[in-house]
Amino acid sequence: MDDLNFRRTIYADPDCRDKAVKKAAQDDPAKQAFWQDIKQLDNKLAQAARVPVPEDLADKLILKQSMQTFTRQKKTHRTVWGLAASALLAIGLTFTLIQPVVSHSMADDVLAHVHGSTSYELSANGDIPLQQVNAQLARFGGNLAGEIGRIFSANYCTINRVKTLHLVVEGERGRFTVFVMPAELSQELDAQFADQEFAGQTVTLQQAKLVIVSDKGEAIEPFREKLRQKMLFSA
Repeated sequence: MDDLNFRRTIYADPDCRDKAVKKAAQDDPAKQAFWQDIKQLDNKLAQAARVPVPEDLADKLILKQSMQTFTRQKKTHRTVWGLAASALLAIGLTFTLIQPVVSHSMADDVLAHVHGSTSYELSANGDIPLQQVNAQLARFGGNLAGEIGRIFSANYCTINRVKTLHLVVEGERGRFTVFVMPAELSQELDAQFADQEFAGQTVTLQQAKLVIVSDKGEAIEPFREKLRQKMLFSA
């Protein structure tokens, strides 16, 4: 089993019992390490879902949204990831005790995450208030000073072990996916990247990194400038 199929299977079901998957992990220490890492992440998500609801309103909203997302993801990942990796490059992961060493770019992980979330995040029909988004942005020292368009979804996610705020925002023709990442991100992100379906751009600020992804029929530049004006970060 090659690395791409192995990763796709484990993303879909961290507790997979398929004999071919087990044999691939036994034969390759890197695959075994990757599997263990995904299992640990899955367990952390399960533990997070059991955190008692705080009294603060903003925290209540964040917890409720996170728990709903976790439940949807657990139900959909088994079918979503079977179709998610058609546009990915062949990649390999080697994990160490300190930091993962990747043989592909962070942009590949971003695109993989967008492909994997297409069936639920990009079809979400919510209307998330600014109060909730700002409560979540506060983790990154950020704040939305005004409307950037209807926000269909706002959830925390993890991309290659990086805690990220994942927003889905209304565009002119479709939807924009915005990832808010820490400024001290160690992995490099290309200023522009694309695959057959999606195109992305990275906005590097002093206090954070913004990654904007849309389908190729949507113009990113006007929305990027709107984000620069409305999404503010404290020094």
